[in-house]
Amino acid sequence: MKRAIIITGPSGIGKSSVSSLICKNHDYKHCDADEFKWLFSHQRSKQRTKIGEYISYVYAKELIKNGFNIVIEAIPEEYVKKLAPLLKKNKYAVVRIVLHAPLKQCIQNNAQRKRKGYDEQVIRETYDALSSSKGDIIDVDSKSVQQIYAIIRKKYF
Repeated sequence: MKRAIIITGPSGIGKSSVSSLICKNHDYKHCDADEFKWLFSHQRSKQRTKIGEYISYVYAKELIKNGFNIVIEAIPEEYVKKLAPLLKKNKYAVVRIVLHAPLKQCIQNNAQRKRKGYDEQVIRETYDALSSSKGDIIDVDSKSVQQIYAIIRKKYF
């Protein structure tokens, strides 16, 4: 059965790193809204967010129509809801994962990024909203990317 893994959580928690490991080790395609935002502009703006999120939705839709196993990351709930009927029609098993860690860890992780880093204020402003997504909560406090991936692999593969 085809699978879609939807990973959410606050900025700096490790979504992209974990998603990359899943895709590398399990032949999944990666749909990351933040990557599309970054392609549009390196400067944060409402326009960049709107365009990047929409492009990620269209990309996810095409991956689903073509039968790929996918990891969808950082896509807003409104687009997840729009994808749900297509996932069902194409007989996908859907897993929703919420990565959770203290704000302090997200800020530290963000500071170590080579790119896509946000100002600390942005991390603080979005932390609560991005921490309260729907799905299976995985506590990633003080865990490495490899440890988080191992938890996901054991539970979902």
